[in-house]
Amino acid sequence: LARVNVVALDKTGTITFGGPEVTDVVVVAGGDELSMLRRAAAVERKSQHPLARAVVRFAASKNIDVVDAEGFSSLTGAGASGRVDGTTVVVAKPAHYMRTLGVDLGPLASRVEELEGEGKTVVVVGDGVAAHGLLALRDQVRPNAKKAISELRRLGVKVVMLTGDNERAGRAVAREVGIDDIHAGLTPAEKSERVK
Repeated sequence: LARVNVVALDKTGTITFGGPEVTDVVVVAGGDELSMLRRAAAVERKSQHPLARAVVRFAASKNIDVVDAEGFSSLTGAGASGRVDGTTVVVAKPAHYMRTLGVDLGPLASRVEELEGEGKTVVVVGDGVAAHGLLALRDQVRPNAKKAISELRRLGVKVVMLTGDNERAGRAVAREVGIDDIHAGLTPAEKSERVK
């Protein structure tokens, strides 16, 4: 440690427990919450990401019978997709929907901002052409994180947080634990590049 001058920490599972929970479900007007959850959980069931596992647990808590999605595909650093009951389902970050797929989130966009401002991670559920709703999740900060980071700073070590999460949620966690250097919205490869 005497030779270390910078420590880069990942947010999920390091600063936080890595066991996020679904806090909000938002569906477009006329949408069916349980149907959207069923489709999202079917895709997420094949993923090992902590957010995906949280969606599957939440669906199970609602007694939703989750089927296996066909043609599962991981969208590295963005989400996942598959086919459920013959229909394409994409569960991904809002940025993936807006930038990569060119989908206008319409009235859901303001809800994304609101939920992210509360320090939550938001994923969009849709068919890749239109958004059908949102799932918001929140992870709890480890109780010893703030103290550990404070001790590192006292020793003269600069602490940096790297996260694949959105900027607003990342900043909320960073504020809570006393980190002012944050790099958000990163893919795993981009995290490696930042470390280099």
